[in-house]
Amino acid sequence: MADEKSDAQQEMQLKVQVPEDMVGGRYANLVMVNHRPNEFTLDFIYTPPTPPFARVVARVILHPEQAKRLAAAINHNVARYEERFGTIPLTDLPPRKIVH
Repeated sequence: MADEKSDAQQEMQLKVQVPEDMVGGRYANLVMVNHRPNEFTLDFIYTPPTPPFARVVARVILHPEQAKRLAAAINHNVARYEERFGTIPLTDLPPRKIVH
């Protein structure tokens, strides 16, 4: 029938559960992005006020399409944030050499 949505077009409702140990989130002040042909890896890193040591607090591996959707979602939300709260200034920090 023409009025019915195809299976691919029907809305999917997800009930998202946050594990107890993740409810508080993780603070990261640096993100390192790497990619290969079939995936992007995002390492969220906390660097304390007294380097040189830093710690990966979360690693997320995404399919390239999901990485592109994430970039679009972040850009959209940064624009909404700046409309409400003003421009987010970018500071010129010296580059850091990251050693694995």
